[in-house]
Amino acid sequence: MTNLERLKIEIKGICYPDNEISVYLQENGLDPNAEYIPSSNANKKAIYLTALSLLESLANQPQLMKAYKMDDMTISDFTESIQSRIDHDARLNSGHRESRMRQ
Repeated sequence: MTNLERLKIEIKGICYPDNEISVYLQENGLDPNAEYIPSSNANKKAIYLTALSLLESLANQPQLMKAYKMDDMTISDFTESIQSRIDHDARLNSGHRESRMRQ
């Protein structure tokens, strides 16, 4: 499995073109076509940071969030859910950033 494929698992349902996802991966130090190494904490955290970047990008594009309702979930529910995930990922990754700065 490549880093690109692993990231797509993490961001299920969020559709970005592969070339855009590849840029996000490269910005976080990952080669999109390189083999994903599940045993590597650095690889895993870089995937999470990339997912966080994609989620933040999506959250900053309100024009993409129309008034849809699907399976009793409104766009405001989706927005709250995505913001909660962003906050959760940011808390997890802030510890990673601090530990890298100490090294």
